[in-house]
Amino acid sequence: MELLSIQGNDRAILESPLLAQMKDAERLKSLDRHHYLIHLIMEQSIAKKEEEGFIKLINIDSVTLKRYLGRNYISIVKNLINLRIIQKNEKYSKGKFSMSYRLHPSLHNRELCYYKLQSKWFIDKLKKEYKKEYSKTTSNPLLNKILVNTANLYLVDDSYHFLPERDRKTVSKINFGTTNKHIHFVENVLNQTRLMRYELFRRGLLNLNSNTDPEHLFYENAFYKPSISGYGRAYHFVTSIPRKVRKGLRTKKGELLYEVDMSSAQPSILILEWLKYLKQQKVVSENEKQEANLLYTKFINGEIYEFIMKNSDYFGEKERDKVKVELLTTLNAKYVPSQANKELAKILPNFMAWINRLKREYGNKVIAKIGQSAEAKIFVDTYKNLDNKIFALIIHDCIITTIEYLELIREHLIQRTKYLYKGIISEEHVLDKVFKTKLVSLKDKELSDLSYYKYIAEDSDVKDAFLFDFDNEYQTLKEIEES
Repeated sequence: MELLSIQGNDRAILESPLLAQMKDAERLKSLDRHHYLIHLIMEQSIAKKEEEGFIKLINIDSVTLKRYLGRNYISIVKNLINLRIIQKNEKYSKGKFSMSYRLHPSLHNRELCYYKLQSKWFIDKLKKEYKKEYSKTTSNPLLNKILVNTANLYLVDDSYHFLPERDRKTVSKINFGTTNKHIHFVENVLNQTRLMRYELFRRGLLNLNSNTDPEHLFYENAFYKPSISGYGRAYHFVTSIPRKVRKGLRTKKGELLYEVDMSSAQPSILILEWLKYLKQQKVVSENEKQEANLLYTKFINGEIYEFIMKNSDYFGEKERDKVKVELLTTLNAKYVPSQANKELAKILPNFMAWINRLKREYGNKVIAKIGQSAEAKIFVDTYKNLDNKIFALIIHDCIITTIEYLELIREHLIQRTKYLYKGIISEEHVLDKVFKTKLVSLKDKELSDLSYYKYIAEDSDVKDAFLFDFDNEYQTLKEIEES
């Protein structure tokens, strides 16, 4: 078994006062436990898409630390802090959030690596804990369905498509084929963590190709235990797979994957919730009625972002994806009279007055609660009620499936939305522009003939770079290409 880690920490940990006086077996056990905490921090950073690196603090509760590191986990935490390997934020709120940790800034430029566990006792300990987690997870029908369908995925290995466009020229030394070795990128590479994420998911999915047992997922570094948030959203391994990597996915039968998603999901749902609120009011002004009719039309036609961009110089000069991010950020942020907030208030005065009033009265998190809870009532409830024989995976406001069940799931989502917003959505509207379908997988003809290393070798910027071959021998990329 292996863990994610940072190169060059073993000696410092082994020679620290905490481990120096221990017998060999105890030292290895403690070394493994030290690395496991490093692994937890890195794993959660990668799963949560912290592409800036390991800068942000990661919450890890004391129950988890005690479970894996033992009752004396505090001594391990303190030792890693003293060795300047991790940092700790002492702030926590009982029942809300735990203490948080991150890698020490001095390690951010170090090479990432895989650490091979040394202690048989700790390996057996992890296996027992993973079995417990698997058993607990499968006792929930929703999470069990997610695990079973995740285990049915197959990744067509075509790394050319999986590298982020802006990062392709920065790769010089990468290899995930052998464990417990360095993962090296060129010096000053941007988004080293991003590249690590892509390769980590790629490697985990390739390992999954030859295994249909859902329990096997718990042993993959990219995998994390699925969970259901307080708002009803399902978070799991597949929700974190980068879109570029997702293109290489198919079922183990070789079936291409398609998706049904909701156009402008979060603003659409918030608009529906506002329309529901208006319907409950005894008095609705003429201005509110006009704005409600306008937004309903834009919702039905899937034109919310386009409408905002067309009616605002501030948003109109930006790319659609950037408008989407800024709009969602503004809707969910604390109430401040920012330029984006004021601009939205000009275009949609009554809708934004409702949003801002809720924020002032209940705090900004109420918007996420309303939006995500309503989203879960549409997507999670639809997903839960699908026949277990149907291959499907939920990704928040989207459901992935095969062509055979695509229209069936789309129709279920439409009917569920109409049921939840009865009296708001007209029965005559088919919602064909609200719930859209598209192909996720790369078709056979789109797959490249280039191997990972051949692609890198053809990049003039890195032709003279070296690959680490994991046997302490170096070959130039040109030699690898010719061999």
